[in-house]
Amino acid sequence: LEKVDETAPSNFPLWARWLCLLTFWPGVIWYLYYKLLVEDDLREFRGLGIGGSLVIVPFAIGLFAGVFGEFAYGALEGGFFDNGFAVAFYSAFAWIYLNQWFLYQKVNQLMEEAGRPAPLDPFGLFIPGWNFVTGIRQIHFLAEYWAIQRNEALPADAFAELFPFAKKPTLTLPELATTPSLWFNWAVIFGKA
Repeated sequence: LEKVDETAPSNFPLWARWLCLLTFWPGVIWYLYYKLLVEDDLREFRGLGIGGSLVIVPFAIGLFAGVFGEFAYGALEGGFFDNGFAVAFYSAFAWIYLNQWFLYQKVNQLMEEAGRPAPLDPFGLFIPGWNFVTGIRQIHFLAEYWAIQRNEALPADAFAELFPFAKKPTLTLPELATTPSLWFNWAVIFGKA
């Protein structure tokens, strides 16, 4: 952390740096826990995938090794293959992206088996912003799949009601970019139908 004031964004106060650091880790932990449960459910109930532990443990080890290496030795300052910490860190992200690709394919397969169109664009992983949209949609459609399997109505999804792109049966990036009604449902906020 040498010369931290020179590398931080201009006028980025210390309290904001700490806020970013302190909120990052709970998000990572929540994501890893969610990923563990989803992958375990798919493995246990459908025989799909390798299970949550085999997906998240290599990612978590690589992530923490890279972060430790950066704090202790500045290990992420160079290239991908400069040292073991960098290799572990970047390999962890390659691993989690590969498994996310497989998860999107599994959700598409399950929805098609349930007689629905494949809702996810696995190539969404490679487009910044679109990967976030695809991940949100994966959560919604996996929940919908399990509701179908239990012969239950999908419980109300407040997020999907507020952001209609999350529940649209199929979605392309150009469609999202050119259809403002998919971005945000103001009627939910203002009570208009």
